[in-house]
Amino acid sequence: YFIEDEFLNASQMGTIFRENCTSSKILKAYLYKVGRGYLCDLLSKVIYQIVVTERKHSYEIDPNRVDPDELDRNRELLEGKLITLIQTITSKQAVAKIPAGVRIIAQFFEECAKKYMPEKVHVMIGSFIMLRYINPAIFAPENAGLLPKFKSPSTQARRNLILITKILQNLANGITFSTKENFMTPLNAFLT
Repeated sequence: YFIEDEFLNASQMGTIFRENCTSSKILKAYLYKVGRGYLCDLLSKVIYQIVVTERKHSYEIDPNRVDPDELDRNRELLEGKLITLIQTITSKQAVAKIPAGVRIIAQFFEECAKKYMPEKVHVMIGSFIMLRYINPAIFAPENAGLLPKFKSPSTQARRNLILITKILQNLANGITFSTKENFMTPLNAFLT
């Protein structure tokens, strides 16, 4: 019920489930309840690499935060890790193992999207799944059980995770970066 209500009451289609409203919180909690084990199986290895094994690597591409001589190398590292994550998330094996509870929510979301935004059904589903399910686990892996107990990302690793989630979200949304975050625009070629 509240999923369709979100579609009905959205001021703009781009704002559906973007706010941290009660329905978003309920869905996020439900998705973690039924899908936390799946996320751990899916993402733990690559998140462990980013946070522990490669903790000193920087994916920083903001010239205000890093030496300009490091930008190209950092972007290559970032794009490489994104390719790994995208292949992991979209592999046939991973898709086949998506928990039934997550599939049910995605299916209902699809039904609503077909009614209210039929030209953007896949984008709506992908955006929602990334925003409320996968990206929060990547951004805060210690809260999602993707890291060993009492292990948290360093400042550098957290920044790497932030950059990854920004790009994955834009990819799911089907949009490129604008001048709002100008330093991210070199990744638009990756997104298209």
